[in-house]
Amino acid sequence: MTKITIVVMLSLLVAFAAFANRADVSPTAGPVATFPPTDDPWDMVFYFEAGTVCGDNQLLGVAFAEDMFFITGAGNAGDPNYVYVCNADGTFNFSFEQSASSTGWGWRDLAYDGTYLYGSVTTTVEAFDTAGNLVPTMNINGPSLPNRALAYDPISDTFWTQSFSGPIYNFDRNGAVLYSGSSGVTAAYGAAWNDVFYMLWIYSQDGSPQTTIYEYDPVAHMLTGYSYTVPLVPGSSDQVAGGMSYTDEYDPLLPWGVFVGMTQGTPEDQLFVLEGPSPAFPVELSAFNANVVEEGVMLTWTTQTELECYEWTVLRNGDAVSTLPGNGTTAEPHNYSYLDVVGAGTYTYQLMETDIGGAVTYSDELTVTVGSVFVTEYSLSANYPNPFNPTTNISFALPNDGVVSLSVYDISGSLVATLVDGFRSAGSYEATFDATGLTSGVYFYQLTADDYSSMHKMVLMK
Repeated sequence: MTKITIVVMLSLLVAFAAFANRADVSPTAGPVATFPPTDDPWDMVFYFEAGTVCGDNQLLGVAFAEDMFFITGAGNAGDPNYVYVCNADGTFNFSFEQSASSTGWGWRDLAYDGTYLYGSVTTTVEAFDTAGNLVPTMNINGPSLPNRALAYDPISDTFWTQSFSGPIYNFDRNGAVLYSGSSGVTAAYGAAWNDVFYMLWIYSQDGSPQTTIYEYDPVAHMLTGYSYTVPLVPGSSDQVAGGMSYTDEYDPLLPWGVFVGMTQGTPEDQLFVLEGPSPAFPVELSAFNANVVEEGVMLTWTTQTELECYEWTVLRNGDAVSTLPGNGTTAEPHNYSYLDVVGAGTYTYQLMETDIGGAVTYSDELTVTVGSVFVTEYSLSANYPNPFNPTTNISFALPNDGVVSLSVYDISGSLVATLVDGFRSAGSYEATFDATGLTSGVYFYQLTADDYSSMHKMVLMK
């Protein structure tokens, strides 16, 4: 159940392409075409002729926020540059002017941090809210000249930018550069941060057509070798990459999120939505640990994603000891834990994941040894549950080997049951008291070992 990175060796086709020149178009809304969402990666689930809908012959950046597409334009000569806001079905909603400093091409690409949107311009990354209000106090001095491709990294609360074949930059909100180097992409125009795999995707004006996205590892600072060339959007005879973003808010039925991209298309600029790639396995298990604690062994594991995960079964030495529910299908990390109360000994643990269809997958095995070194004093814990009916568990710890007695008495002091009577090695233990056949009331349990003696009260409630 280890994460596998798909590596597809592709040669980089270096092509530095200029945008096609087109005359202004009428602002009359055009048709909207949709495809039904599926579970296959890279399906084009939606597209529309954004150039026609927005009435702009040069659309650049795009982002999806609060059920709306935000699209930047720079095509109508003599007019200010605008941001066009379209509904999720591709219909026009409203527009507003970009900042006065966004002359020329204006905001090339867009990124969204969950509160503000950011547009990359020649020397600045400029902020605005989803109502179209500029927020200059959130502006950032960008490191690239010009800043072109733009993505927001929510893990580190930083941004990434690259301009064509120039260096890729990772920078913080103060404009400080945290990393700079070659990404390996030679015609970058858009970028998107994928929240599922914690990878950066760079949208490049190369390939055939010139709309290829490359997966970039932000930790190793290199391409993974995984890429995808976006095919011609229906209705286009040619297309070149514009801006791109990623969102998991577009459709709850697409748990791995979608890429939202812009094409500099012929005859019209088009906005497209691509279903993102899903994990190669039902569960992406990022951590599985077994730690010896005073009570026994604490098992913890973390998943980055889950696909139709029904339940987890904890196996100790090949036997099932506990079952925990899974989280179905989710692109969010989830943490699990299970305390296995055991005494001294060596134990091998493994996780068995069962999906909704009944298929099972196993984790690697972990082996731990529980010894007396982890118990420093005698102890008798409160029983659980309490009150109980008809069974309850009683835990105790022994720092030394010896003869041990664990007994249960009723309120009159009469012996009801002997749970432990004999030699035990140092370690942590758990005993179960079954009160079937006994009447409701108060009972006492007493642990005696060496010179140690302790007694606790419990309540049987039928």
